[in-house]
Amino acid sequence: MKNKILELLKTKPHTFKELLNNLNSSMRPRKLDNLLQELRREAKLYYKKGDETYNIKDQVEYIGVFKDTRHDYAFVETETESHFIPGKFVLNAFNNDTVKFILVPSYNDRPPIARIVRVAQRNGSNIVGRIIEVEGVKTFSPDISIDKYKYTLIELDQLKVGQVVVTKFKDYYNKEVTLSLREIIADEANASIDFKVVAAKYNLELEFPQDVIDEAKSLSTNYENRKSLEDRLIVTIDGASSRDLDDAIDIRTLDNGNWILGVHIADVSHYVKPHSKLDDEALKRGVSTYLLNDVIPMLPQILSNDLCSLNPNTRKVTLTADIEIDKAGKIINTELYESVIISKHRLTYDEVDTLLDAKVKSLGHTDLDEMLLSGFELSKVLRAKKFNEGFIDFDLSEVKVDVDETGEPLNIYLKSQTTSEALIEDLMVVANEAVATAFASRDLPSVFRVHDKPKDDSLATLVSVAKTMGYFVKDSIDKIDASTFNHIVEDISGSPFEQILKKLLIQTMSKAEYATQSRGHYALGIQNYLHFTSPIRRYPDLAVHRLVKNFIIDQTTTRATVEAMIPELTSISKISSEAEKNSMGAERKLVDIKKSRFLSKLVGETFEGTISSLTRFGIFVNLPHYTQGLILLDSLTDDEYKFNEVSHIIQGQKNQKQFKMGQKIMVKLVNIDSVKGQVDLELQ
Repeated sequence: MKNKILELLKTKPHTFKELLNNLNSSMRPRKLDNLLQELRREAKLYYKKGDETYNIKDQVEYIGVFKDTRHDYAFVETETESHFIPGKFVLNAFNNDTVKFILVPSYNDRPPIARIVRVAQRNGSNIVGRIIEVEGVKTFSPDISIDKYKYTLIELDQLKVGQVVVTKFKDYYNKEVTLSLREIIADEANASIDFKVVAAKYNLELEFPQDVIDEAKSLSTNYENRKSLEDRLIVTIDGASSRDLDDAIDIRTLDNGNWILGVHIADVSHYVKPHSKLDDEALKRGVSTYLLNDVIPMLPQILSNDLCSLNPNTRKVTLTADIEIDKAGKIINTELYESVIISKHRLTYDEVDTLLDAKVKSLGHTDLDEMLLSGFELSKVLRAKKFNEGFIDFDLSEVKVDVDETGEPLNIYLKSQTTSEALIEDLMVVANEAVATAFASRDLPSVFRVHDKPKDDSLATLVSVAKTMGYFVKDSIDKIDASTFNHIVEDISGSPFEQILKKLLIQTMSKAEYATQSRGHYALGIQNYLHFTSPIRRYPDLAVHRLVKNFIIDQTTTRATVEAMIPELTSISKISSEAEKNSMGAERKLVDIKKSRFLSKLVGETFEGTISSLTRFGIFVNLPHYTQGLILLDSLTDDEYKFNEVSHIIQGQKNQKQFKMGQKIMVKLVNIDSVKGQVDLELQ
């Protein structure tokens, strides 16, 4: 009879009465109700309150990463979404396990919830923590500690209180996690450990395998069959401490007033061949990760700092894009070819800024001055065109941390983009656009950089939260576009809520990712875009270089070959997107750790802070020195406080006291965890 019910529901949803009429005439209502309840418990159907119908449950299985919380619920994250999981549906999943799940419809038109159906792969990543003493008993405290679990470290007796260690997952049963020791880092009071702690947390390999190093040492350069550009005034412009110089430029003006922008990128693909040991390692790493003064490179230093670095007065193999751009900033033509260059000057941003900001009249070379000033004019034209076509300028300053030789933070400050940095960004963006257009115009796949329009629910949250802060978004959700975002940025400039609302605007955006087909880049306002300009530090750029040679320069690749490459390009896009996300997480985490160390001497002090974000579990508060802390909702004992996802307000159930973004509150700094990079606050 259950199968009969399911067969009926496959045709269309049925009400209880319709099911009763279509089944055996002798079926009693109570018997049918019991059968329906059993099918619901078996997750084979669900009841939709809105139209009072029974429906077949979607049994499509999805894969994601399980993210636990200290509460009786969890989340599962896919590449694009996060789904809520009630405690009764978590099965036996443990934090960071790869799981398979189904989506179960929720009530009251809320988003569907997830139900774990099996653990596909146990968490094999590092678990970092420290040895502490609780009531005279030595124990291991992991940085991902969730109260409902008990953690047992096999080698605990061998360790000392205060040591920071790296462990690996061993077993999980009945809420008890068993771990084994992988590495002892050092004492938590030692700020020099922060780099290694973050590398371990994010599974970043500090050393290259010996066979990869050996392969790098065996490489040689062949300059044949390349166009020589050694007579052109080509320069690099980078930070003073940069060692991996992968892009160089030159700019010429034609008689008709158009510019010829030459963008010359280190030809990493000349050395790193597909599926070689170097290539496999580079794809696994995906990107270079920059951790304050240190870098975990994608390629061994013999490549990143020597063979492929466009150091001055040295012959280098490059991939060149000569781009003709008219006086309105439109790309007229793009020529792509393999080249040999000699960089004539190794310029720094600070040095070029002195010329472009008119602090000096010359850098000592008339032809160099003229080229840089011509490039400055081109940059302004390109930027004006970007704004006209939908570029969103968040104008965000970057938080920087200065540390001493021991890793102790000395200063935290905001750094804005300089004139020369903006110039290089504009020139690299137009180069990326030109190469992407070369692929799209030929209907060729590549590893495109895509950025989709924000989802309606994210825009609804933006409108709601902005309203609670006294800012009203004039456009309806279906009419919000890039101009809306730029108007908001302009209107809030200089207001007390500027940084909070800008952060919210960014959070509203979809996440940029890599894909084999061009879908446009919403934030840049560009139809076709990819990453071409940094193959030393990003694998997608290296892949694009190979595709440029195969599809555009050589033009020997057949359509069948192109189609056959799509699965590999899809895999590269997915792996690279994940690697980028992981790297960015590591970079942010190290900054958070340094911020927490900077505040450690202020424990016990009281501050006025500004609420910057609200979640189900707590209130994030902006503090002095561009730092942030957290008030856990559990610590608010005067009432039961709940987070309203629609209005984005936390409110007491009895006293109706509210907390909303942008609100000023007094807080006390009560605890610092420098391993987690966590700052705990109490409401005053």
